[in-house]
This record gives sequence, structure tokens and C-alpha cells, in this order.
Amino acid sequence: MSQLSYGPLVDDAGVTFRIWAPKQEVLHLRLAGLPDIAMQAAPNGWHTIRVEGLAPGVRYSFVLDNGLVVPDPASRFQPEDVHGPSEVANDTKFKWTSSAWSGRPWNQMVIYELQVGTFTQDGTFLAAIERLEHLSELGVTAIQLMPVNDFRG
Repeated sequence: MSQLSYGPLVDDAGVTFRIWAPKQEVLHLRLAGLPDIAMQAAPNGWHTIRVEGLAPGVRYSFVLDNGLVVPDPASRFQPEDVHGPSEVANDTKFKWTSSAWSGRPWNQMVIYELQVGTFTQDGTFLAAIERLEHLSELGVTAIQLMPVNDFRG
């Protein structure tokens, strides 16, 4: 258990939750409507727990040893904003249809770093789509999305 990736691991039988919190002696998983569940701590700072029968859509938080309830810092979905519970999402179910696509050679790349919130008046992905032709006309061949995070304000 020395090299784990962050965030919940979803499979057909349940979800494995894991968080790296080396300064926490005790960490609990809080699932909506259920009693808190103690996570297993490893000497390397990871805390894990597997919960059978869960599926994407369940909301969860972590309870620190001082009682503070926090969302998953590796959450892929925060439906109630940044301080609310996280929601399990399964991004491994997407079926790619272009297995032969290999991308463009690096020497042909003109990368535009795009911050969705400031790229258009509306600050949305849908509004950004309407401006992609403009980037193409400028000679841009690749877009790097800057971090997309919820934040208050």
C-alpha cells in the first residue's frame, strides 16, 4: 500500500476510499445517512476503507481526528460546493471510440492555456466551444485546460 492514487476507486462490487493524511492518527469516512466508519491507517500516511455495495452517486466526507468534517481533496465532483460532501464519480466507464487516434507530433503543437472562467463572458465550457474556431484561426493546435475547481465567491 505504499503507492496509491488519490480519490475513490470504484468497481462493480463497491468503492475503496483512500486519502493521504500522514498527520491524522484516526480518520473516519462519513457516508450520507450512515454511522461514521473508521478507516485503516498505514504507516506511510494513507488511510483506506472498502465499502461493498456502494456505487457512483453516493456522497461522502472525511472526519478528521479533531472532529472537522472535510470533503475529499481528490474529489471529482462537489455537487454542494467546495465545503460540502464529495460525490463518488466513476470516470472509468467512458468508452473511447477512437482507439487509433495518436495525436499530433510535438513539433506541430501550438498550445493555448485556457482558463474556462475567464475565456468568455459567460465563463462556461459551452460558451468556450463557440470560440474554438477563433483559436484555430490564430494557429492554435492544442488546448490545455487550466485547473477547473470550485471556489466560493
